[in-house]
Amino acid sequence: MPAITTAKLTWTASTDNIGVAGYNIYVGGVLQGTSATTSYTASGLKGTTAYTFSVKAFDDAGNESAASNAVQITTGDPGNVQVINPGIIDNYTTWYVGINGADKPATPTAAELTYLENGGLNMSFNLQTENYPSFQVDPKPAGDWSNYTNMNLILSNPNAAEVQIQPIVKDGNWKWVELGQYIKVPAKTTMIATVPLTGLTNKDVNRFILRVQSGSGGLAGSLQLHTVSFDLEPTAYASTIAEMNRPKTASFYPWNLVESSYTGNESSGLDGETLFVKYKSTISDTIAAGVATETKPGLGIGDDWTKYASVSSTLTNTGTDAIHVSLVVRTGGGWVWQETGGQTAADPTVERIIAPGESVDVVYAFNSPVWKSAKTNWSNNAALENAIDVRGVQFKVYAGTGEAVSVGTLQITNFQLNF
Repeated sequence: MPAITTAKLTWTASTDNIGVAGYNIYVGGVLQGTSATTSYTASGLKGTTAYTFSVKAFDDAGNESAASNAVQITTGDPGNVQVINPGIIDNYTTWYVGINGADKPATPTAAELTYLENGGLNMSFNLQTENYPSFQVDPKPAGDWSNYTNMNLILSNPNAAEVQIQPIVKDGNWKWVELGQYIKVPAKTTMIATVPLTGLTNKDVNRFILRVQSGSGGLAGSLQLHTVSFDLEPTAYASTIAEMNRPKTASFYPWNLVESSYTGNESSGLDGETLFVKYKSTISDTIAAGVATETKPGLGIGDDWTKYASVSSTLTNTGTDAIHVSLVVRTGGGWVWQETGGQTAADPTVERIIAPGESVDVVYAFNSPVWKSAKTNWSNNAALENAIDVRGVQFKVYAGTGEAVSVGTLQITNFQLNF
């Protein structure tokens, strides 16, 4: 499950609601985090481990109530990631690319099918040159779907734009039956889709069609079909899908956002899987450089990071002077700025100073009180807020107070989010 190392807690409000400023959440008697509401998500827990949670209300002066009743939660095994069964894809060796559901073309198409490791199918396509390329198969004899209520598809869209797919069947009478609306697969997302078969009255299937189109004009890219199955549970393969959706490389994001406050930039961007910031000698404690990205450019929404525990990365200073580096997360419609220097195995402080030639592994834990913002008066004492709507991510480079820095470059490698 996506929550395999995450505990989602809810509780009733304090009976003495006057003066309650928030709630402290304890694990085994140790403070885990705080919440201004009656819910909290504890992430980054160890797998196959029992945890005991309790909650205490506190007022503006920091006075705490007695602890709530304790509740014990046992996490699952994060190593138990299932291979997706390809379902009926594996029943046929005659899958082909069709164009808008028509018969198998006599000449090659721009779109091509290849097999995935699990036995599913990958389609590469160019929607600028071909309309409605389709995953297609003609079962012989006709497929019998009479025992099924729903069809399930697990799809991966590795593109930077939405892809849509329409399930279609030619039934036992070769009647064209569209099964519901187009399924919208967001950019860089793996999802499970449930397609009701109520519109298919004759459940003998002579042709099965998955017709592909772009959600935003012509697109050259690919789409992965991991399974065509039936009547799966809604949480089927949840841990596998969560792992497939986890940003594991820097190139998951475009890193081309221009942050106007980074006036100390010489250049910045993404080179393969390495982020870089080439900074000027003008950086100071008030003039910064940096590299930035939107998580979902142009969509007016952000990534949901509540399922993750942290971001981690390796920071390497190739310059000749020490630099300060922090991670900035921008959340919500107001692009609220929240910042931390993160922590290392040897240094739990939250001001990250990288010496010349030094390379350090840094973890930015979301639930730890290491974040600062205008709300905290720029003091590092809060957990990351509004992680459900992360609009932007930035690495910021600056100098210490009164320090002079020569031109140099920060390299950021091993970028990933962690459960």
